[in-house]
Amino acid sequence: MRKKWLSAGAVVGLGAVMLFASGYSVMANTSGYEAYKSAFTHTQGADSMASHVVWSLSDNGTKMLSGTADMKVNHVKQAMSMTAAVDDGTRTHTMQTYRQDGKMILKSSDSEVYRVMDQVPQWQHDGKAAQMPQAAEQVIEALMGNIKDLATVETGSDGTKEAELHLSGSQIPAVVNAVGSLIASKAGSADGWSHGAAVQGHLPAGSSDWKVDLPKLTEEIKVEQVDLDAKIGKNDALANQSAEIRVSGKDAAGAAHVLTFQLKADFSGYNATTPDRVDLAGKQTEQVENHGDRKGWKHH
Repeated sequence: MRKKWLSAGAVVGLGAVMLFASGYSVMANTSGYEAYKSAFTHTQGADSMASHVVWSLSDNGTKMLSGTADMKVNHVKQAMSMTAAVDDGTRTHTMQTYRQDGKMILKSSDSEVYRVMDQVPQWQHDGKAAQMPQAAEQVIEALMGNIKDLATVETGSDGTKEAELHLSGSQIPAVVNAVGSLIASKAGSADGWSHGAAVQGHLPAGSSDWKVDLPKLTEEIKVEQVDLDAKIGKNDALANQSAEIRVSGKDAAGAAHVLTFQLKADFSGYNATTPDRVDLAGKQTEQVENHGDRKGWKHH
């Protein structure tokens, strides 16, 4: 079953993460990179934390899709809770997810049934989030070229830091343009993307009725602007980070489009966050099989 609204959200979200991670990962030997890398390491190393994410996708200034996510993670207790919402302009779909007692529990706003999965997918390694292998970082750095020279960092009087990477025009490396063009061309069609067995089948039946009229760009696709910003707290961990990516192109009819993806994430509750739990007593439940095999990055 094709779920175009989910496909579009997943595609643009993945694209932003890829561009954000790759952009900051290649700022080697610059103060901007060192500041962000240190903050990112401290963020990953926290025993627990909370995050609030807001994102949107617009076409020629008109918002087509938007969403929010509130997550609490505790690596020590191997627990997580998240409430995520996606809005296509006409209706909002909400999904609650819990990881507790070795199970993954999902609850859609379209159903009163709590779906319960055993054998939770491996999203941690030794109690921590999986990290990108060094070899992958080296490949990305080689592909991105001189982008590392464009990162900056400023230290405020209160001890916080602002790291940023703003790219436009010829500053945008060919690899970013290639990835951005691929994502933009696929965002308007669900045909070329698979949601994965771990998600497929666990979404509400009504989700297939959701339609997002995103343009399918076919010609002159180009990444016009990439703005990445991060605020680093006095605890040397990320306080927030944001991204805005603009991609232009034409559809098959020759109409021009500018797709704009915006994302902002706030982080708090370091080493003091307890995820929410759900009490299934008296609730409708359904045991489902987890077909996912998400192991993340392989470690050497």
